Amino acid sequence: MSESSRTSLKVLLTVVVGLFSLPMLIFGGYFLVCWFRIHTSDVYYVAFSYLTAGLIWMGIGILSLLATLYGAWRRSFTVCFSSFLFSWA
Repeated sequence: MSESSRTSLKVLLTVVVGLFSLPMLIFGGYFLVCWFRIHTSDVYYVAFSYLTAGLIWMGIGILSLLATLYGAWRRSFTVCFSSFLFSWA
């Protein structure tokens, strides 16, 4: 396999597997936006820890994305597949 095709495969794999981190990042961002809106406006407050949930979801999403990047660019592709399984566990 030539170097350019290997790089193309790494980029393609990074994009495809990295997309599986998006749901966690979106939910985490949504919870952080909800927490910010609750604390800056005069709305009814529900006793739910939006900040904690948002930080946990964002942390899992970032870890999954970093594992994908690390697996594709520094290690073999098997780490990418393990991060794929981690993101859907």
